[in-house]
Amino acid sequence: MRLLLLLLQLQLLLLLLLLCVYTSQAPIFSLQDLEAEDLSSGCRPSNASSSFPLCSGRGDCLCGECRCKDLRENGMVISGKYCQEVREDA
Repeated sequence: MRLLLLLLQLQLLLLLLLLCVYTSQAPIFSLQDLEAEDLSSGCRPSNASSSFPLCSGRGDCLCGECRCKDLRENGMVISGKYCQEVREDA
């Protein structure tokens, strides 16, 4: 059972490593780095509390970087490091 759990963690690590390499982000090198807080640390301002939503609630956190939602079809553009800027699409 313990071996199975270790193999599953290793598979998760490899998948995250491939995902980060594919998206040109810094890869994850240890199982300790799989902590949720570590993976999301770049997705909220450093002075924000842990209750502050990742990517201002307007994007997805991928490998410690925000990917803002695409709302152009709704006439809105979301941008900024933490998807904090919302403006009308010109």
